[in-house]
Amino acid sequence: MAEEPTMEGFFWKTLLVVGALSASGHCAPSQKLLTYDEAVEQGVALYNSKAKEESLYRLLEAAPQPEWDPNSEGTQELEFTIKETVCPAKEEVSLDQCDFEEGGVVRECTATYFLGEKPPMAVLNCKAVEGIEEEEEEVEEKEEE
Repeated sequence: MAEEPTMEGFFWKTLLVVGALSASGHCAPSQKLLTYDEAVEQGVALYNSKAKEESLYRLLEAAPQPEWDPNSEGTQELEFTIKETVCPAKEEVSLDQCDFEEGGVVRECTATYFLGEKPPMAVLNCKAVEGIEEEEEEVEEKEEE
């Protein structure tokens, strides 16, 4: 008998497609430019609003994207890592008030933005990773030697 995969399991993924990326929820005639930092912030907010997790997630790290072009109307991709916080998902709080959960789940995310669409679209894919904290500690130790 096969076991059902759990949300805390190995490669939990979510694929989310969102119609409007604007904070107001509607598309203005002249689209506001989407900076890299705003795109990352929206990716985290998108995950928290659609993933149906028990806890909120906060940005742990964003991969630098020097080629991000806020003027582009094409497809752009970015990668970032989020980590589970102590704040319940049911509460509306600012993420900067939420500490990371000790031993919390870490997820690597890839967001693809389709900025030429009216309204813009995003596809978000996040998967749980294991052992990321241990790997970072090992790298730091090697650099000090």
